[in-house]
Amino acid sequence: MADGRFEVFRMEKLKTEGDVLRSVRHDQDLSYKNEQGEEVFYRKTRDEELEKKNQYCYQFGTLPDGTRKELSKQERLQLAMKEFRNKLPEKRRKNAVVGAQVIFSFSHELLQDKNFKPIKYFKECQEFVYRNFGKENCFNWALHMDEKTPHITFQFVPKDEKGNLNARKIFGNKKTLSEWQDKFHEEVGKKFDLERGIKKTNIIHETLNRFYGALKNLDDDLDKLELDKKSFSESWEEYQERTKQTLKAFVEPMLKPLASLRKEVAKLEKRVENFEAEKAKKEEELKKQKEALEASQKALDEAEKAFESKVSTEVEKRLQEKIPEVYKELGDMYVPKDLVFTKGDKTVNFHKQSYEQLAQQLSEFYLDDEPKVHERKREIEREFARNRVITH
Repeated sequence: MADGRFEVFRMEKLKTEGDVLRSVRHDQDLSYKNEQGEEVFYRKTRDEELEKKNQYCYQFGTLPDGTRKELSKQERLQLAMKEFRNKLPEKRRKNAVVGAQVIFSFSHELLQDKNFKPIKYFKECQEFVYRNFGKENCFNWALHMDEKTPHITFQFVPKDEKGNLNARKIFGNKKTLSEWQDKFHEEVGKKFDLERGIKKTNIIHETLNRFYGALKNLDDDLDKLELDKKSFSESWEEYQERTKQTLKAFVEPMLKPLASLRKEVAKLEKRVENFEAEKAKKEEELKKQKEALEASQKALDEAEKAFESKVSTEVEKRLQEKIPEVYKELGDMYVPKDLVFTKGDKTVNFHKQSYEQLAQQLSEFYLDDEPKVHERKREIEREFARNRVITH
């Protein structure tokens, strides 16, 4: 799986305005002062140098004089919350879910792929959100490039076609969330040759939440726990056993989710193993198909070359056979056997003469009259000259 090209798409409800505020604070990289006066950031894994590459929905603002300036984190937070409140419908149920967020990312290993363009991928993610959840419902987004793997987050008000808050229609149940994963894979993931995440792994996150919740409760209860002191008549072994049973009562609530977590992890590992085996099988099938295709192409090229050679040989052979026949037909057609040309004491017989022989004899025949032709030409020229003198 480490070598996979996986897409990441997560959805989460923001049930109250407080949840929305915490989510936006996280995305705008805000901090707070703890009891010791130390500055604590909501995003603890951030890199201060890479933070300069982050992009935000309200990165710049326009001053009254028309100039633009980069907004501070607090100003961006105020604008996002103002937009959020403006987009809330006036009439809503008291317990209605008021916000939602979606997070997009990808496998960390894809950063080593020069052909993969993260910004182009995130742009497609943005179009997916606007297309499916409504651009008019989005009130904030943030692109974080300063963590181990870049990711982009969008917050929006979950409205239906009538403009009412309706998170249930968007989130539905586990099947609905799985369908959203399929939809994102079809509309975005496939364009970048990414693989869809393994289905039904959300239970791991839920089990982890229960586990950490139980762990927190255990920690709080242990602070309040007061163990009974050893009685005078009680042996140390009996006291240890009684204390052990008391502590066990506090530990047991977290053992069940831990066992459930181990069970789910084992299932996931098995599914990953099956996935890898299926992937290897598909790759082997594709390899064999590719080899068969290459062999077929090679055989086709060789057959085509042999056919062209055979055609060329046959054409040359037919030409050599046909040329004498053509010459014979032309001779019979245009040179009558009894044709004889005579002038003076010279005769040219066209019968059984090659074209070359006829050309030679005819050229010699006409060249004999060349002096007479030149003499006649000179006489004409002299006569023309005399006429010119008389005329002028």
